[in-house]
Amino acid sequence: MLGIFESIGTGILDLPFVLINLVVALVNAVIAAFAAIGAAALSLLPGFPSPPSAPGGVVGALLWFFPLGTVLSFFGLMVTAWVAFLGVKAALNWARVL
Repeated sequence: MLGIFESIGTGILDLPFVLINLVVALVNAVIAAFAAIGAAALSLLPGFPSPPSAPGGVVGALLWFFPLGTVLSFFGLMVTAWVAFLGVKAALNWARVL
């Protein structure tokens, strides 16, 4: 008879742990649902085209020594930063006038 009461007491003591495990399982299910939605959204996108082949010969050797793509990317970044600076400068000048 005492074994029954002991198992009931153990079940009552284990109840918070069962509830915590239930909450963890629920959070994991929500995360898995977001991952499935993201995977479904990404599967709707078209595939990427294959990259162009690198030029050979003298041009390829020149590009190996002087990486033109990196230089152009850096130049674009600097121009964008400069234009952003000019825009912020103009906005701050207008704010100073007000």
